[in-house]
Order: sequence, then C-alpha cells, then structure tokens
Amino acid sequence: MASVKKLPSGNWRARIYLGTEDGKEKYASVTAPTKKRAELLALQYNPTISNSMSFLEASERYLMSKSNTLSPNTIRSYRIILGRLKDLYKIPLLKLDNEKVQTVINKLSYRLSPKSVRCTYGFITTVLSMFAPDIRLKVTLPDKIPSETKIPTMEEVKLLIEEAASEEMSLAIKLAAFGSLRSGEICALQKDCIYKDHIRIKRTMALGEHNTYVIKNSPKTYAGFRDVPLPPDMIQSLKNQIKDDGSIFHYTPNSINSAFRRLIKHCHLPQYKFHALRHFFASYCHAKGIPDQYIMKIGGWDDIGTLTKIYQHTMTDEMENTANIIRSFFS
Repeated sequence: MASVKKLPSGNWRARIYLGTEDGKEKYASVTAPTKKRAELLALQYNPTISNSMSFLEASERYLMSKSNTLSPNTIRSYRIILGRLKDLYKIPLLKLDNEKVQTVINKLSYRLSPKSVRCTYGFITTVLSMFAPDIRLKVTLPDKIPSETKIPTMEEVKLLIEEAASEEMSLAIKLAAFGSLRSGEICALQKDCIYKDHIRIKRTMALGEHNTYVIKNSPKTYAGFRDVPLPPDMIQSLKNQIKDDGSIFHYTPNSINSAFRRLIKHCHLPQYKFHALRHFFASYCHAKGIPDQYIMKIGGWDDIGTLTKIYQHTMTDEMENTANIIRSFFS
C-alpha cells in the first residue's frame, strides 16, 4: 500500500515502494490534487512506464510498434486522428483521467461526426491499453446517427456496366458487383491471381503514410484471403487485360472512385459509392437464399454483424417486390 501525504502546495503525494537495488530502497511518487486521486494513481502505477511519458510519446511508440503489422492506410488514419488530440500531447500518460479526455471529446463533437469522434476515442483507449492498461476511462460519447446506405438495383448495375467508358472500368464494376472485390483488391490483381474458374485474392493496394499508393502482400483482413468464383467470360476478360508487367489494371483506388462518380453522373443515378457494389453482392446473394457462411467466405467478411448491417439496407427492387406482396396479402 502506497503512503499518501499532503504537500505544502495543497496537492497530495503517494510514494510507491518498488523494491531494493544495490541494498537501497527504491520509491516512485505520483501527485494529484486530491488524496483519493493520488491513491488511485498509485494503484495504477506501472513501473515499466516513465512517470513523465506524455500521451504524444506513448502514441508515437504505439504507432512505431505496429508499423509492420497494421496496414499503411490504418497507420495513416491513426496519424490523422493523433493530429486531432493536440490538447493531450503534453499530458503525462498516468495523469490522463475522465475529465481531461471528456473535455477533448466534447470539443471534437462540435466539428466531427459521431463516428469520427468514436474512432478518436478508440485510438486513445488503444494507446492506454498498451502502456497503461490499468487506467479505465468512462467517457460519454455522442450518439450514433443512423445512416442510409444506398444499394444499386440489378438494372442499375447492368446500366453502369454498359455505359462504362472503357472495358477496364466495366470489368472493375463486374468484379465488385459479382465478385465482391474491394477497389484496392481490384487494383492489386496480377496474372498469378487468375485460375481456370476463379481468382485468388492475396494482395491489396492502399495509401501509405506519405499519401502514395503501395501494393501490400496481404488483403485488408485475414478473411480477405479467398477464392472468388467467376464465370468463364470474366476470367477471359481478365486474361485479356494482363499487362507486360503482369498487372491487370492501371487504376488506383482513388482513380476508380473518381471514374465511378463520373459514370454515376453520366447515367443520372443516385450517388452510389463504388463500395456499394460490394453491398449489392451481399444483399443480392442473401435475397437469393445463399447461406451467410458462403457469402462471408467469398466476400472476405469475418464478422456476421457486418453482413447484418448490409442486409439492413435492402436493395430497392427486392424491397419493392416484398412491399407488393404485403399489399396484396392485406388488400
């Protein structure tokens, strides 16, 4: 048990016994404005952490330790989040408490979406879990705002394929809508990914820390390693697109999204994102009675909860068919 003493300044100091070294007793001390807080800090004290390590230093050490395990895009996203937390930079890690973090969360809630605020808080707790796991924050976060994800109908997907400005863009749309590929997975496809009746997903293209695209020798998630069955005509189209260096597409994820936005505008369709084509794949397969475990395996999802969220945004044409059945039944 740490000994706690009130200082002339009015603060309280707790001394923590660390053992002996060279025959001498070693102590660490923490100070706080109240006795209760000093006792709590003493209980949370971790001798492996310097009492003066700031939140910024801990964050940088966390990012450095994860540089070879997290994707370049994730590291880049974390650095953007870290840039929002300048009010916490100089605060010693062991002095972070609910009040300090809640103040930062309140300020961010004025200018960021609830999702962004929650991601920011998640980064804070992730850093703490590595360097100060005994610190338990209890912070009130902004309520989630329901979002309406638009999913194209089959007729709209056909129109997009027909109106695509190039065979390359048409093929990219087919791979996303009928094969569930992410834009980064499409851009990273190479000759060695093509088989007789399927393609094998084993790479992705993502933004690195310096805003340049890199090919990563693994998909976004472990579940992303998968075989995607495709009809013979799509397999042949992929083979026809193979470049001298073995790549298939000239695109980057950004250029695919830009081309898709122009195509959407050209076709006078709602503002679907390219990623909505993956949702189309999942929703269409689900509507046709394909079991979830197969949809997850082909689509590279590792969480049934993700599929459930996608199914909540049912395709417009399937929803209308269901509505007509209900109207007929009760008429």
